[in-house]
Amino acid sequence: MLAVAEDIAAAMGVSHQVTFTSNDVADAFFDEAFDIVLFGSLLHYYNDAAVTQLLRKAHHSLYSAGIVVINTRVVDDQRSDSVALLSAIDVCNCAPYAQHRTFREYQQLLVSAGFDDVSRPTPFMIFGRKTEH
Repeated sequence: MLAVAEDIAAAMGVSHQVTFTSNDVADAFFDEAFDIVLFGSLLHYYNDAAVTQLLRKAHHSLYSAGIVVINTRVVDDQRSDSVALLSAIDVCNCAPYAQHRTFREYQQLLVSAGFDDVSRPTPFMIFGRKTEH
């Protein structure tokens, strides 16, 4: 995955602006400052407490007006989206705390981690913006 991402960054001419690391997400990069923190499709493998802790670390590592991006399948409020539920079966078989969340559940986790402006610009992306107080 990192090699593909590095190739894409090189093709876009932004390699000098991007940091790629491979690490356990709980220990990775949170001692540095970033404009954007991107969580790929992985937060659904963690329980709410662990997700909140990861999001707090991301919030802490962002510059003022930084953005956290969560790339994930979001289930509808009634949990009736068959595609998301089929994906949830696979995810739940891989991790004991795995769960697919609704946008509102992710919104609550982001707000509890300190993010003020939470939006969902696409069906697979959730943005949390850090604002200055």
